[in-house]
Amino acid sequence: MRRLTLIGLATLLAVSCGINKNTDPAGDAPVVLRMTKVQGAAEIAVPPIWYDHLLSDVHTCGTVINDDALLSFDVVAKNADYAQTAQTGLNDVLLQTYTVHFIRTDGHQMQGVDVPYDFSGALSGVVYLKSVSPMSSAIVLARHSAKLEPPLSALVGMGGESLIDTTAQITAYGRTANGSNVQATGYLQVTFADFADPQTCPFATPAATPTP
Repeated sequence: MRRLTLIGLATLLAVSCGINKNTDPAGDAPVVLRMTKVQGAAEIAVPPIWYDHLLSDVHTCGTVINDDALLSFDVVAKNADYAQTAQTGLNDVLLQTYTVHFIRTDGHQMQGVDVPYDFSGALSGVVYLKSVSPMSSAIVLARHSAKLEPPLSALVGMGGESLIDTTAQITAYGRTANGSNVQATGYLQVTFADFADPQTCPFATPAATPTP
């Protein structure tokens, strides 16, 4: 009886592998969404200057400024010889939303105490399967509100810690044109601190012109 059960299980697995040739644990879409690069920029620079490591100033020129990230995507077929994958447009990916989760390098992980709160945002754009170059989309990485609440607000004037080193884990979610869910994750090193202000604040209010 036991031998028959094992034989039956082996047969079932073999059949399942044949049926699910075009799937993997990441989902049932015949394509994979990849986040090929993540860069960060402080909003103080116009136009933004994108870096592979973001130094996020929590208090700049008497105010707070959000920081952005530039996400680059492409789409690849799981099985290049699978006929349906190559059909025009069916497996292009429509981006929908993203989430940001901060991870401290020292292991302290309580949101609102050790790291900023997780948050979600809207994401839009189409990543074409047949595109020869990555598609890029800018998102908010560090919100204004996060810099006005702990733990980032405690960094102002070095009133608490001098800096907080984190890794931002960014996950983008989307759907193929034929309705299959896909997602991709990328990472960016982010250091939060009350860095020195620039010599010239670009958004400073100009002095009033004296009345003759």
